[in-house]
Amino acid sequence: MAATAFNPIQIHLLKMFEHKKSIEDPLEMQDVFGKYYSQKKKPRLCRVAI
Repeated sequence: MAATAFNPIQIHLLKMFEHKKSIEDPLEMQDVFGKYYSQKKKPRLCRVAI
């Protein structure tokens, strides 16, 4: 299996998660990211449907 290099954004996210002490913190961040990108996709889907 070939090694995959992380891009700067992935490295930054890993460093953010590194400082979290409880399992709830990363899960909450996952939820926030999910909601953000879900909302971000909605306008694009509306444009495609028109």
